[in-house]
Parts: sequence; structure tokens; C-alpha cells
Amino acid sequence: MNWKEEKSALLMHTHWHRLMLILLFGNIVAGIAFSEIMPFLPFFLRDLGDYSAQQLNIYSAMVFSSTYLIAMFLSPLWGKIGDRFGRKPILLLSALGAAITISAFATVTNVWGLIGLRLLQGAFAGYFSNTNALLAAEVPKEKSGYALGTLATGFITGSLLGPLLGGVIGSLIGYKLTFLITSFLLIIVFFINLFGIYETNHHPWIKNPSLQQVTINVLPKKKIIVSLYMTTLLIQIGNNSINPIRSLYVAQLMQNTGNVNLMNGVVASAPGVACLLMSSYFGKVGDRIGTERILKISLLATICFLLPMAFVTNIWQLVFLQLLIGLSDAALMPAVNILLTKNTPVSISSSIFGYNQSFQSAGIVIGPFVGSFIANLFGYRGVFIVATLLFCVLVVIIKAANHQYA
Repeated sequence: MNWKEEKSALLMHTHWHRLMLILLFGNIVAGIAFSEIMPFLPFFLRDLGDYSAQQLNIYSAMVFSSTYLIAMFLSPLWGKIGDRFGRKPILLLSALGAAITISAFATVTNVWGLIGLRLLQGAFAGYFSNTNALLAAEVPKEKSGYALGTLATGFITGSLLGPLLGGVIGSLIGYKLTFLITSFLLIIVFFINLFGIYETNHHPWIKNPSLQQVTINVLPKKKIIVSLYMTTLLIQIGNNSINPIRSLYVAQLMQNTGNVNLMNGVVASAPGVACLLMSSYFGKVGDRIGTERILKISLLATICFLLPMAFVTNIWQLVFLQLLIGLSDAALMPAVNILLTKNTPVSISSSIFGYNQSFQSAGIVIGPFVGSFIANLFGYRGVFIVATLLFCVLVVIIKAANHQYA
């Protein structure tokens, strides 16, 4: 390699590494913003009216799912626009639109107003999927496991800090001011992306002729992509069947005494501790031994840690199991994103991740309703048992598709 090639390689490494760090910081802040309001949404909803326990279960599912219902349909469109015009504009629009929408939460006076704004928020979804697409387009394939695993730690760190901060801030200053703080954080994300990101592997606002020849339907590894989409769907159904009832489960375990808001934040944040420590490491290991192996191992670990949650008798047992399940969370969705990156061309990376976001949103829509339905029939503990069964089904699907992975 001559000095010109060495210089070019160094510049390329410097660029994607710098981009990774900028997106990492942006994901941390955005992760905090999007997650800090989630733990107290059921309690905010409860304060909006006089609802029975059954009504509260259903309305909680609707509030959690409504954002993702819209995102399920719009994510592929945003992906195509990202491939056509550049990924950076999508990041800017997502951050700014979400900031304006969440600030309006402070004006809500009834459950339908909250659901309506959550629907509007879904129109600006796709921030995290487009950060993945942007980095996947810039990083060398052989480094994609490390890069996307590291990027995942940003979202995980934000998701770790967000619920805890939300629980504390919500307890101290109230829910409505917390919405305004969340909006301010997303404005910060907007400016981080505006001034910090530059795309080298795409020319914004210039037509990309390669998109005319390459579509998802003619990809040589289409079966792999479809199996990964199904994996995303079932992971999200399993995880999100728990989310709407987790706050209420925590309150039940604590017998509605003590600082339920704070402990709910601790429970929601606990998996992020393990994720923060292990996501980048699992990405590196996946580059060496195969990301599909990491995916299978993490699914088995999820089953082992999820089922005992149905039988805990106090809040600290639940916190401990949440810490353990963070080990599998550190690998699950990052592994899917890495496999998507390794099996798709750069020219349609936003479209591929956009469709994956659509399946993810579909799982987030379906999951809460599954959880609330099971909770009404069998109680909160039954939700964890059903979620475990879903992950067992997913293990069978992954094993059947094993021969397809490269």
C-alpha cells in the first residue's frame, strides 16, 4: 500500500469513527428524551380521569401503541426518502418534529388528546433506525459489528438514564414540566445532528441512480432479510407485551406503598446497566464468531431470565432479573441490525432499516394489546409466561433459518 492509499484509508477510518462518536452522543441524548416519559405515562393517564383497572390496562396499551401504529406505515417511506435525499435530513426532521409534539403533551386534559398526540409523534418516528442506516452506509462491512454495537450503547445508555431521570423529575416537579424538559433535550439532538454530521457515502438531494436497479424484492439474500424482519417483530411483541403492565406490576409488588415512581424507574432502567457494558463487546465477538450465534445465545438467555419474573415475590427480585435480562438485550436487536448491514447493499440501507423499523413498530403496536389482554385474563404474572413462550417460538424460527445466514 503506497502513501496515498494509506492516507485515504486513514481518512476513511477517521471519518466513520468520528461519525460513530457523534451519532453515539446523539443517541444517548435522544434515548434519554424518548424513555424518560415512558415509566410515568400510565400514572399520568390515571390522573386524566376516573378509570377502572380494566380500562386503565386498555388505555395504557393504546397510549403506548399509538405512536408506533403510525410509524409502522411511515417508516418504509422515510427509509426510501433517506436513500433518495440523504439520511441526515431525516434525522433532523425526526428530532424537531418529536420535540414539538412532546412539548404539546403538557396541554393534554383527557385520554383522547394524549392518544392523538402520540399518534402525531409516530409521524416523526425513525430517528434510531436512520442513525443505524447512516452509520451502516459509512462504516466498512468488516467493522460493522463493532460500530453498530457501539452505537447501540448510545440508545441503551439513554434508555438506562431516561426512566430513572423521568421517575425522579416526575416526582419532584410533576409530569407536565418533564414533557417540556424532554422537548428541550430533542432540540439539543437536532443541533447535534445539524452541525456534527456529514455524509460521504451519499450526496444529499442528488438522485441516486443505483436505486433504480436495486430493490428489496430482487436482493440475492431476500430470505435472510425476511427472517430478520420476523425476528424483529416477535422480539418486539414479546418485550412490549410487558411494558404497559410493568409499572402496574411494580405497584402491585410494592402494595402501592413507598415511592412507586422511583422504583418503577429503577426497574425500567436495570436492563440498561448490562446493555451498556456488553453491547459493544458482543458486536466485536459477532465480527469474529458470527453474529447469528450471538443472536441464538441471547434468545436462550432471554427465556431463562424472563420466565422467573412471573414468580417474583418482591421488587428487588424483579430488579435483579431485569439486570440479568439486560445481558440478552445487549445482543438481540444490535445482532439483527448487524446482520441486516452485512447482508444488504449500501444504496438501499435506509430502505432496509426503514422496513425493519416498520416490523419493529408493528411489534410495539401488537405487544401492549397482547399484554393487556393476557393481564385481564390471567393477571400481570401471566404476561411474563406468554412472553416467554413467544421467545421459545422465535428460537425455533431462528434454528430453521440457520442455514441461510452467511
